[in-house]
Amino acid sequence: MEKKHKIIIAVAVAVILLIGLGVWGYGYWQKSQEAQLGYLQFNDFIKQSNNSEVYYTNQKLGLQFKIPEGWTAGPSVMDSLALFSPDYTDFKETDPTRMFLPKTGCWIGVSAKKTVNDDADYAITKDRLDHQDILSTLNMKNETYDVVSVSGKTMLRRDLIVDSNKNNTGKFLTIEFAENNKYYRFETYLFGQDQEKCSQIFDDFLKTVSLY
Repeated sequence: MEKKHKIIIAVAVAVILLIGLGVWGYGYWQKSQEAQLGYLQFNDFIKQSNNSEVYYTNQKLGLQFKIPEGWTAGPSVMDSLALFSPDYTDFKETDPTRMFLPKTGCWIGVSAKKTVNDDADYAITKDRLDHQDILSTLNMKNETYDVVSVSGKTMLRRDLIVDSNKNNTGKFLTIEFAENNKYYRFETYLFGQDQEKCSQIFDDFLKTVSLY
């Protein structure tokens, strides 16, 4: 009887230890998963050069793109990274209280993040892509939505015209995509004297984007 009692105690201890290990293991796994969430930073990209062509790649989110020739890439407080044309200047030089907007030259922002289903950027973008037939109901006077094909995937396009300052009118052009808990955003601000040129450069840039 005493031997049987000892066996029961040993089994109970083993079960408790297994449960404890399971809880610890799940907690460790959950923390490791959470650590992988959030926007990529500039240093998360690998720069690759091939003669005059420069590519940036992130294997984690399966993203690669080529920067326009002669442009530079750097950190950004608004995006994972920002791309600037060599002739870029912004309106902050004359009005430091305003957000940066191109005065001359062009700018492109790239953002990507691993996320969860209820993340706002991910959920809203995915919902709109899943209901493309009602996108037109979101259109307003200065804001329109459409879909475009980038890297063989249907992405959401948003055009927001900004005309509050008559001396600096233009628009924000944003391309977004959400799939498998991954969110991507490519954007450009078309202001200043090179809007038409920058719009074409942005279109050409999107052709180099690869999601894999």
